Amino acid sequence: MKKLLVLALVLVLTFTIAGCSTNAQSGANLDIADVTETVTAIETQPPTQPKTEEVTTAPTQAQTQAKKDENIGEKKAKSIALKHAGLKESEVSGLYVELDYDDGVLRYEVDFRQGQIEYDYDIDAKTGDILSYDKDYDD
Repeated sequence: MKKLLVLALVLVLTFTIAGCSTNAQSGANLDIADVTETVTAIETQPPTQPKTEEVTTAPTQAQTQAKKDENIGEKKAKSIALKHAGLKESEVSGLYVELDYDDGVLRYEVDFRQGQIEYDYDIDAKTGDILSYDKDYDD
């Protein structure tokens, strides 16, 4: 901070001296009070903070809403998973559907149970393709 003030003072004095020679030629007078006032003004100004920009890679709420509007919907995702498992909604419990943005892909996570078997599906929200599924038996 001191280096900045010294640099500012040197610049002010340099321009003042250069201005004095120009002002002297034109008959104007410049005194030390003007220089002191300028230096004081520089010293009392608060330091400026660098501007920062927030960079986000996750989709905005508006982008996510637009994606939701053009996707297959929860009902269709649930239907795809149940059909693949060969089950009806009335035959399962704990049916859970969630829209999730994962690895750059908007997908539905569909989970449910049938007896001691737990099913987990990831379904592409745009195309309806099954991205992955898992079937686990509880002991």
